[in-house]
Amino acid sequence: MFLPAMTREDSYAAFLAASRWSKLEARAAPGRSVGRYLAGLYSGAPGSAAVGFKLMYNHLTPSLTSWIERERPRVIHLVRRNLLKLLVSRVAAEQRGLYHLDPEQRPPVDRVKLDPTTLVARLEKITEELERGAAFAEARGALTVGYEDLLEDRVATYARVLEFLGVSSSVPANDPLRKINPDSLADLLANLDEVTDALRGSPFEYHLGG
Repeated sequence: MFLPAMTREDSYAAFLAASRWSKLEARAAPGRSVGRYLAGLYSGAPGSAAVGFKLMYNHLTPSLTSWIERERPRVIHLVRRNLLKLLVSRVAAEQRGLYHLDPEQRPPVDRVKLDPTTLVARLEKITEELERGAAFAEARGALTVGYEDLLEDRVATYARVLEFLGVSSSVPANDPLRKINPDSLADLLANLDEVTDALRGSPFEYHLGG
């Protein structure tokens, strides 16, 4: 919702583009701007048992942090344990310009390459990023959910989330979005041999098999 390029009419970008005043407020009083946007987002779903939004690490501004401290929303921290697959997924999305797959779209079949000379450094950076995110989430009593948990036991994972939110509801029968990438690294990486050599003996070698 806070992605600058998001074009949905309920996104923060659309909220700012709606009037000159909104843009001025965002510059002069960013905290008030974010609060006003989120107040509208939450009030726009009357009768809903729970309302939320997706927040990426790099969208967590001081204004949003202040809002979280003030409003104390329930935080669900979604993590992917296999850091190599996480990196491959990011690179694939950047190269394709495709971050979500709608039900009617076919998954892409092209494979991507990772630079083996920078691979360990990039995975170290992701590790630091996830550690900061985990510390932020833990300090706010978050429920941590693994991406892999959703793949392995979707029903049980959804049930944990619904219980955490205090929502009495059944697990949805179908998800609105589809998985973009295959789970096998061999099906997604064009230079798996180079990647394997680069990670051999490193702290990230075990991600090759997960």
